[in-house]
Amino acid sequence: MLLNSLFCIHGRDTSLRFVAISASCFFVILLWMLIFGSNASVFIPAVTAGIVLLLSGYRRVRDAQKPQWWSVTLLVPWLALSVSISSDTLFSIWLSMLIFGCIATLLLAFPKSLSVGRFSSGYQGPATKMHGAQSTSTKRVEPSLNAQFDSGDSEQAPNYWPNANESTDALLDREPMQQDSMKSLFSDMIESSPINRKTLLFIVITLLSLTVLGLLGQSMWGDHELDTVSTAEQAVIPTSEPEVTVSFSDGFSMGLSDKKLSMTWLGDEGEAQTLWTLADAIGDSNCQVLRFNNGTQYRTIKVERLSDSSTKAWFTPLDTKAILKDVARRNKASLCSYTFSLKGSQADLSKEPLFRAYIE
Repeated sequence: MLLNSLFCIHGRDTSLRFVAISASCFFVILLWMLIFGSNASVFIPAVTAGIVLLLSGYRRVRDAQKPQWWSVTLLVPWLALSVSISSDTLFSIWLSMLIFGCIATLLLAFPKSLSVGRFSSGYQGPATKMHGAQSTSTKRVEPSLNAQFDSGDSEQAPNYWPNANESTDALLDREPMQQDSMKSLFSDMIESSPINRKTLLFIVITLLSLTVLGLLGQSMWGDHELDTVSTAEQAVIPTSEPEVTVSFSDGFSMGLSDKKLSMTWLGDEGEAQTLWTLADAIGDSNCQVLRFNNGTQYRTIKVERLSDSSTKAWFTPLDTKAILKDVARRNKASLCSYTFSLKGSQADLSKEPLFRAYIE
């Protein structure tokens, strides 16, 4: 009966039952969000619970004899809450929609009941009548024992057995009647006792408060965890090592930082500019490769003229070891139409431990 009454259109709900159903609907959608997160799956409970909420509001306005369109106002904050949760909006937005939904529920529960008749668990309607019809249709019928008596007792049987049948039916029907009376008494106690109402409202408010606090804590802790992760990521980002430089007797130098090799020399005077880049292959073609006297050559990544009129070339880290070995072993190297003498270069490189590790 309880499940049927949730989807009933022609019945009536008391204010207490309406508040309980509304709170349960909001609790279900918030619990779903807490478990599965803010995504489109929230529409699964939102549609079902929204129908239950709308029908309960419709029965509430029938009970208070108010315009039926009042029940539709419940769907406005409900749909807004569902959309805001599914789109993962700010916590303050869907919390505001939740507050508006609670206000709409309380306003609709405020008018007093104008219905006449008995309510069962806060409900009055066809579902109660169907339940009563099913309980009354289960009356027990005992077989007759008239065949056990002879014809001499046939005149006394009509006078005796009707009374016996009446007492038997009364005894058999006494237990269902007592059960129905206990159910009615229990329902009346729920409806009439102010202590139980306060207790029920306290439980509903407590559940909603705990859910909201849980979502708020999850939001705050989630942001804190994200900040912690981002801070940790920033902490583990290695800082670039300072460039270690070795100067050679022919007036050029080589620098090494994070396995990236560079070569610097005093070139032509002029404005700072890019002379060559491997990315777009635009610039001075003489700066494309570093060429040694044995014919070995290595591509440059970028060559620039700096503000102090010096020229600097960068090489890929994959060629660092090979270039340094050729610098230590060869006699000459050329780059950007400049020729450099490598006499004594091995001794110069061996002075710096970082470079010495590449040529040994």
